[in-house]
Amino acid sequence: MIMGGLDLNNKMLFMAEPMLNTSSVYASVLSIISDDLKKIQPWIMTHFIQLRYVEDWDVLFFDNHHVLFATCPWIESHGLSREFMSVKWRTFKDFIIDAISHDYYIWCHVDRYYLPPSSAYHNRHHDHELLIFGYDVDQNKVHFADYLSDGKFAKFTHTECGLDEMEEAFWSMNSDNPHLTSINLLRKREYRYSINLDYVIESIQRYLFSKPTYTMHLYKTIDVYGLDIYYKIITKNERIGNHPEFEMDVRIYHLLWEHKKLMKDRILYFMENGLVHQSSLADACDELVNNVLIIRNMSMKYNVSKDIKLLQRINSKIASLALQETEMLKTLLSNLV
Repeated sequence: MIMGGLDLNNKMLFMAEPMLNTSSVYASVLSIISDDLKKIQPWIMTHFIQLRYVEDWDVLFFDNHHVLFATCPWIESHGLSREFMSVKWRTFKDFIIDAISHDYYIWCHVDRYYLPPSSAYHNRHHDHELLIFGYDVDQNKVHFADYLSDGKFAKFTHTECGLDEMEEAFWSMNSDNPHLTSINLLRKREYRYSINLDYVIESIQRYLFSKPTYTMHLYKTIDVYGLDIYYKIITKNERIGNHPEFEMDVRIYHLLWEHKKLMKDRILYFMENGLVHQSSLADACDELVNNVLIIRNMSMKYNVSKDIKLLQRINSKIASLALQETEMLKTLLSNLV
């Protein structure tokens, strides 16, 4: 079918390999905008510094992840309710075709029970967000990205399912929470961005001294910021040690690993652009990356062995990591300020 110069039978939008994978919000945005890494690099190096642990949800995030669609300069974002969508479009399939045909990605929550590529397929009902980036009417397929396996840090994978299967997965997702039922339309736009060094310095200071970021959160929650997160994790692990039936959330350590990798990239970027001249900072950050990777792998081993001595070694390494990172960040700030 051709309409207005558009081939409505099939279309796939651009998707890159995201440099951050722990959350579908970061992975979705970076998959969309990473066609020119040199162009977006100053923005990435300016952001993704502060960390926020939400105690109420027991989840660790890069701070302000909930407003990333609205604040990323290369993303044009529009939200709408399912109720409004159903007034204007007869089916979710029709909505997908219209949105993708006009270069809009669709980020929404669905019930994975109905998606064959998911480990939850016909196994359990599991509401989760995904990113739709293409369709093929002739093959009755929809292309999307999601974390499909039960792994604690599964990869943001590109896959496909039937348009009818996605239809059922979409309408079977029931919730009174508008965050879970809303639909986000995302479209890439052009923008020029220069690194904001003042914001970088302020963000590092807030992380170093565990100060909250000034922002408008959607919910009133008990939050922990910056380096204090390490001590919250240690306390959490001590509680896990008293309950052998509990498992360590490996995603926490995977996010910490991505955080350190990105900080190393940031330091190398600063050195390349003459903002930092102390090469030992990159080596210090590389050591942090390796140490977090060791902790992440130890946490996976603990979930199998439930060895309390292993858990104690993990906590000891986390405490050492906090001290190492404190010294590295103080040195980095002295180079930047």
